[in-house]
Amino acid sequence: MQLPGRLRGSSLTTILGVLHAARTTGVLEVSRGSHEMHRIAFVEGLVCAVESSGPTPSLADVLRRMNACAEDSLRKSLHRALSEKRRHGEVLIEERRVSPTMVHVALRRQLLERINVLKEFPDANLRFRVATKPLLTLSALTGLSPEDYMTADELRDALGYKEVPTDATLTPMAPAIEEFFVPRAAVVDAQKSQAYATLGLRPGADPTDVKRAFRRLVRDLHPDTNLAASTGERQHLSERFQRVTEAYKTLVA
Repeated sequence: MQLPGRLRGSSLTTILGVLHAARTTGVLEVSRGSHEMHRIAFVEGLVCAVESSGPTPSLADVLRRMNACAEDSLRKSLHRALSEKRRHGEVLIEERRVSPTMVHVALRRQLLERINVLKEFPDANLRFRVATKPLLTLSALTGLSPEDYMTADELRDALGYKEVPTDATLTPMAPAIEEFFVPRAAVVDAQKSQAYATLGLRPGADPTDVKRAFRRLVRDLHPDTNLAASTGERQHLSERFQRVTEAYKTLVA
């Protein structure tokens, strides 16, 4: 497989099509100048990650536009992800602020938006690095195939299709946000359901039961009642105490 060193005279979709057809695993570097670098990671021909040195939408940006999570929850989970040097999506799922399915959808949309930006480049330097060790990027989401990020015309040009396969599911490069829009009422309902679960209650529990459960958990988790706990245990209790408090506020607001 031989790729050009420059994008000029070709198109990124053609390059992506070649890499997909070869079922390659590695990283395509797309650079412009000495300070602008973009990397597209492939696993067996599927695009599984896009990193960029330029401004690109974060996972929080995508979830915010999808109305999939409350702003306060996004900020708190992002702060924790940064402090613990973890992926934001993992923290969101662990804290049950966003469902794994919604994070999956948001990550795919983020990939599509980033590829869309790169496709607009009229010229760039190209370099492909074959992976010398397994790439772990597919653990976060399923990779994208050309049918996900190419139009029908691009599929014909890049992959030589005379006709687009009948089983291909074409995704527009800029799908409308409304496709994945979650009504605000549904977000609120999901937050309340999670709050009830955090307090150990069934959805719709009586306000008296909510207060009783909250007081019991505060008594069990408060630092003053766990003086013999280790530093790690106290940190865990503190995090649970904060989640219980937030759950209570969600239900009594």
